[in-house]
Amino acid sequence: MWKALKYILLLYILMVVFAFFFYRVAVFLHFDASARSCLLSLGGIISFLLFICIVFANKQVHWSTNSLKPSLFVVVCIGLLVNLLFYNTNSNTGVPDSLPMGLLGVCLCFVESCVLCPIAEEILFRRIVLNSLLANRHFRYKPIWPILITALLFSLIHISPARYAHAFIDGLFFTWIAYRTKSIIPSIVLHSFNNFYVFMIRAISNNYFENLTTAISKIPYYEYLCSLWRILQNDVIRVLICVCLLFLLNRFLNKKYPKDVVVPEASRQISDGCE
Repeated sequence: MWKALKYILLLYILMVVFAFFFYRVAVFLHFDASARSCLLSLGGIISFLLFICIVFANKQVHWSTNSLKPSLFVVVCIGLLVNLLFYNTNSNTGVPDSLPMGLLGVCLCFVESCVLCPIAEEILFRRIVLNSLLANRHFRYKPIWPILITALLFSLIHISPARYAHAFIDGLFFTWIAYRTKSIIPSIVLHSFNNFYVFMIRAISNNYFENLTTAISKIPYYEYLCSLWRILQNDVIRVLICVCLLFLLNRFLNKKYPKDVVVPEASRQISDGCE
């Protein structure tokens, strides 16, 4: 577990150091707010890339396609529906509250928040941290505790206290999926979707894609689709649908990924497309 904590500290230090460095550079050069946002996104990209390279260099992850299964596609699809219904754009954890102006800034923010951030965080929490906890003899027959602790640590790395609750719920869902499928591929995809969804919402609300917004409004039955979406935004309906989807997902996982009757040491190690 100490090894996992060292990797958490490493990622946090990289993020803080590069964010502070690029912020100081932007202030020194008297950049405007948009240029500062671009530099901060660049700092995030560098920190996530460095972390991923360090993890692979230390042989914590070995990328492979051996664990890719068609059933993972079904898990991802159901998970995406749950995320889409559950999601609240005001409580997102991975995308800045305001996006930088200009094509370069938007692209940098997209790469940071929708590509590298999910990969780095899922490798850290659902691969390194969860495996370390599952290997602990105190939790060998109680996987609920590694799942809860992993989700808690995942939420705490998000600096804003206002985002802790949402990050914890996301962390529970991602960790449960990784534990049941023994793969971090579904959690990477779902994490990326979360961040991409709010990225697009904030981009469209700030008129970054005016042509796209116009094109969407011309889709046949657009008004009916909007009405249906507003109905689905009702909290009671959303909860009921999410419960049904989670029930179906659990049934599917029980069929394709049956639980171990006895959980021997390391039998629940998360291998991923990362072995």
